[in-house]
Amino acid sequence: LADYVRKGIDLLENENGFFMMVEGGKIDWACHSNDGATVIHEVIDFDKAVGEAMKFYLNHPDETLIIVTGDHETGGLGLGSTISGKGNDIALFNNQKASLEVIEKHMSMLTEPTFEQILTEVDSYFGLGTEIALTDYDIKRLRRAYNHTYRGGDGMTESEVSATYGYYDPVTITATHILSEKAGVDWTTYSHTSMPLPVHSIGAGSEMFGGYYDNTDIPKKIIALISE
Repeated sequence: LADYVRKGIDLLENENGFFMMVEGGKIDWACHSNDGATVIHEVIDFDKAVGEAMKFYLNHPDETLIIVTGDHETGGLGLGSTISGKGNDIALFNNQKASLEVIEKHMSMLTEPTFEQILTEVDSYFGLGTEIALTDYDIKRLRRAYNHTYRGGDGMTESEVSATYGYYDPVTITATHILSEKAGVDWTTYSHTSMPLPVHSIGAGSEMFGGYYDNTDIPKKIIALISE
């Protein structure tokens, strides 16, 4: 994403000024799937993109405005696991080898795997079992997800399935949740939430973006600045 911002600035810069909107779109996708490891990687990638904009700002501080915000929060992410009772250990996410999206594709290609094979795959992609110990409760949850996917269900109602697994592969999303819990990261939903979002701004006119307001007011404020 940083490369796109850098090249975009090169192409758009002119004496009349320019407007550029950049989205770290996969942050939202990763939050929908409660994929903590991928959220971290995507936010870091987005931060590097903002860094490219900051380089331009530092060369043109009196005529540049940078605004960073989001259109909504997703997933209800919280820090401090209530299941483990321990604090955050974010470094555990380093054990995840790929995004949930990629892991799901791999899992979909397995043909009638045994539960032992599933545990091997979970260990390979998440480090759960070898690098990170699994509790009896963790294994019970993984077996339930396995039975739901490969053994004709486990007696859950449609609404229970939706609340537990969303639209994701049951084994993969369960492993993702287990890793998040052990890292001290909790999720409350697969959907958007109503949590207020911060608006960070720097540069010309940035004083207009403090306080509380509907996010639909942001473009109105930008237009007002451009019209001055």
